[in-house]
Amino acid sequence: MPRRSRHDLATQRRRLTMVRMPEYVLEGPSGEVRLVDQDDARFVIVTQGPIDEALADKERVRGAGWSGPRLTWFAAFRIVS
Repeated sequence: MPRRSRHDLATQRRRLTMVRMPEYVLEGPSGEVRLVDQDDARFVIVTQGPIDEALADKERVRGAGWSGPRLTWFAAFRIVS
């Protein structure tokens, strides 16, 4: 993407209204976690199935040669608020 386009997009994004998000509790390999407690939620994948299915999907993606950012995988659990 050309530099000017990224700049314009960032400018438009900063003008958007901030909204409060509900608190999401997710199921991870080690139990329940809150989405807000993740170091970098930009690299989180949340699936609708059980955590064991999510982790199996993760292994399939790795096996297919995924070379993108390291992703943390979770299963949807519940919305607190």
